[in-house]
Amino acid sequence: MALLEMVGKSLGGAVIGYTVARVKIGDYHYYGYGTEVDYETAAMHYRMASEQQRNAQAMFNLAYMHEQGLGMKQVCHCFAIHDVS
Repeated sequence: MALLEMVGKSLGGAVIGYTVARVKIGDYHYYGYGTEVDYETAAMHYRMASEQQRNAQAMFNLAYMHEQGLGMKQVCHCFAIHDVS
């Protein structure tokens, strides 16, 4: 399947609320498949998928991007974990 055909199918599915397609479009922007690498746009698509139907892959991708500071401001909550036993 040609890349443009895959992007077209994913875009159509994302418009009607199919969260797997929304995650796929986020992946295209994250990895630069058929477009420039754009972490902010990837994060936007992942966020939409996670909010629409609680898509677990989208949530994971957002968490990873947040941890790495990709496409969003990185917030570091550096807490030490102490074993109190």
